[in-house]
Amino acid sequence: MYTKRMSKIAKFMETVKPSRIWIDGKCHEVQKYNKNAKEVIATEECRERFRREYNINVVEDRFHTSFKLALPYYKKIHSYRKITVKDLEKDTGAEIKIPTEGVEEKIIIKGPILDDVINARLKLQSLISTIRDQQPAMQFVGIPTQCEEIRGNFEKFKETLLADENNIKGMDPTIFQKPERLHLTVAVFALMDSMEVLQAINILNDCKCKILTPLIKKTGPLKIHVKGINCMDGNYSKVNVMYANAKFGDEEDENSLQKVVDAISNEFYLGGLVRQYKPTVKLHVTLINTKYRKGKNIRKWSKIPFDATSIMEKYKNYDFGMVDFQSIQLSYISKIDADNGFYQALSTVNV
Repeated sequence: MYTKRMSKIAKFMETVKPSRIWIDGKCHEVQKYNKNAKEVIATEECRERFRREYNINVVEDRFHTSFKLALPYYKKIHSYRKITVKDLEKDTGAEIKIPTEGVEEKIIIKGPILDDVINARLKLQSLISTIRDQQPAMQFVGIPTQCEEIRGNFEKFKETLLADENNIKGMDPTIFQKPERLHLTVAVFALMDSMEVLQAINILNDCKCKILTPLIKKTGPLKIHVKGINCMDGNYSKVNVMYANAKFGDEEDENSLQKVVDAISNEFYLGGLVRQYKPTVKLHVTLINTKYRKGKNIRKWSKIPFDATSIMEKYKNYDFGMVDFQSIQLSYISKIDADNGFYQALSTVNV
C-alpha cells in the first residue's frame, strides 16, 4: 500500500513543474506564491547563484536589484487586492518600488540583508506569475483543421442535431463553432506586450526547425484524421463543450500527433509563455461551446449546458474526415480574418 501511494506521489510530482515567466530578457522559474514560505539559502554558492541571476549589487550599503516588466503588469500589481506590495514588504523585510501605471521604469527591490532582497524578488515573481495566470486568454497556437470534406461533414452533423433539437435539451444553432474556424488547440497565452508576442513568434519558428521539419523529413506529408466526439464535462446530461478527436492518419506511436503537439507545447513552456504547464495536451477540435450562445435574454459568456446523452449514443464515432497537416498558426482569440473567416494570425509556419 505504501509503495503504491509513493508511486502515485512520484507520478504527480513529475507532472507538477514550476511556472516559467519572461522577465526583463530572462526566463525564470517561479513557484506558487506562499505568504509564509521563505527561500532557504542553504549555502553561499546558492546565495551567489541568486545574486548573479538577479544582478544584485550593493548601492549605498544596501543590496539592490531591479527589472522591467510589460507595462500592463504595473497596473495589475497595484490593483491586486489579495497580495499588496505592502504585504510583500512586511513578509520579506525588503523595500519594493513599483512604477506607476504607464511609466516605463524598472521595479526596484532593496534592503540591508541580501537574503531578504532575494526572498522579495522570488515572492514578487510568484505574484507576477499568479497575475498572468488569471488573465483571460488572448492568443493561442492552433492547427487549422478545416477543409471541404471536414466542413461539409461538420455541417451535416450540425443539421442533424438541430433537426432533433426538440429532443436535445439546451441545443441551439448559436452554440456551434463556425466551420471555417475549426482547429486543434495546442496552447493558449496571455501575451502582455509586443516583446512577448515576438518571443512567441520566435518559439513557433523554432518549433518548425526542431520538431516539424525533422518529422516531415522522416514521414513525408501527413494528414490529420478528425473522428469521434467527446465532452469536456463528465456528465453528458449537462455539457458546455463538445469536441472532436484528432490523430494523424495511419499514425505510429513514435510519430503520433499527441507527441508532436506535446513537444510544441513544451517549447512554449520552456520559453516562459504558457500560462499553466500540462504534460499532455488534450487533443480537441471544438465543435460546440455554450459560451457562444446568443439570444435576447442571454448575457455575454453565460453558459447554459445542453444534454449530450443521445448525441454520444448515436454519434460517438462520427467521422468528420481527413485534412492535410499544412500549418501551425499563432492567432488572436478575439480577432477574425476578414478574408478567410479564420482567427487573425500573428504568425504562421508551414509544415
